[in-house]
Amino acid sequence: MTDEQENAIATKNVRLYLLCQALGASSAPINIALGGLVGSQLLGPDKSLATAPVTTYNVGVAIGALYANWVMKRVGRKRGFMLGAVIGVIGLILTGLAITIEHFW
Repeated sequence: MTDEQENAIATKNVRLYLLCQALGASSAPINIALGGLVGSQLLGPDKSLATAPVTTYNVGVAIGALYANWVMKRVGRKRGFMLGAVIGVIGLILTGLAITIEHFW
C-alpha cells in the first residue's frame, strides 16, 4: 500500500470519526433542551413532572455506562459499541413513537 493510499484511508477515517463524534455529542444537549418541552406537553396538567424525561435520560446514561463497561470487557469494544448503537436506535424509535402517539409510558 502506498503512502498516498494510506493517507486517503486515514483522511476518510478522520472525516467519518468527526461526523460520528458530532452526532454523538449533539444528542445530550438536544435531549435536555427538548425533554422538558415534550415532558410538559405529554405529562398533562402536572407540570412538576416536566423534567422526568431529562432525569430518566441521565439515570439511563449512568446505568448504561456501567453495563457498557461490562459488555465491552466480554465481547470487545467494537462489538460492544455496535450493540450500544443498536440499543440507541431502538430507543430513538420508541421515543419517536411515544411522542407521536402522545403517550409517555
